[in-house]
Order: sequence, then C-alpha cells, then structure tokens
Amino acid sequence: MNVAIVILIAAITRNVSRSHDNSFDYQVKQAKAAYSAGNINSAVSYYEKALSIDSDNTDVRFALADIYMSKKDYDAALVLYQEIINIDPKSKEAYKKLISIYESKKDYDAIAALRESAKDASVLKLFADYTVSKPQFSKSSLESLTIISLS
Repeated sequence: MNVAIVILIAAITRNVSRSHDNSFDYQVKQAKAAYSAGNINSAVSYYEKALSIDSDNTDVRFALADIYMSKKDYDAALVLYQEIINIDPKSKEAYKKLISIYESKKDYDAIAALRESAKDASVLKLFADYTVSKPQFSKSSLESLTIISLS
C-alpha cells in the first residue's frame, strides 16, 4: 500500500513538472522571480523557454533585451529589438531602443536604414532628428546670389 502511494506521488510530481515545462506563464513567472533574486542567467534561461513556447511574444523579447542591455550585450539586445519590429512593425518602443543603440555606436547608416524600413507614420516621427532634407531654393533667392571668383 505504501509503495503504491509513493509511486502515485512520484507520477503526479513528474506530470506537474512536465506541465510547468510547457507552461508559458510558469516560465515567465520563474524568469521574473529569478531576475528579482539577481539570478540573471536563470532568468534568461526561463525567458528563452517561454519564447520556445510562444515565439511571437514581444513582452518576453523586451524583457530579455532589457537584461542584455543591462549586461551591455548590445548585439544580443539589438537582435531581439529587430525581431520585435518584425513581429510588430508599429512598435515605437523597439524602434526607440534600436535608435539608441545605433546612436551610442555612432552608426548613423544603420539609423538611416532603419528609417527606410519603417512604414508607420508615428514611427517615422522618431527619426525627425536624423532626417536630412534637400535644400530648397526659389528663383528669387538665386537672383540675389553674388558670384565670387577666385583668381
């Protein structure tokens, strides 16, 4: 009788453990707890498990990217922010974070390329400080120009 109870408890425990492995909410909860406890590597592992369950979840990607940013692993964060934009092209927050990373690297070509890929009007406003317009001349402004010749 006691052996049967032990076997039953072991089977239940194993099934609960398996259900946690496949639970997105459980993985996120564990990641947050690990992060709060200062166990960053475990938090990353739990968030990655959560993404394996729900690969289109942008909240988990933001959380992971924030961890990578705090670790100064900008390349890993950059990949996650780009993935967020692929999933949600209107994510102003992801665009802001990418602009910030590119700006810190002084990679203005990447900012220009990012702007070219943006389609949403509210996202395009984020690039106002990085957009160069062609100069506009009117006929009257050209007539008032003085030509200087250097000899």
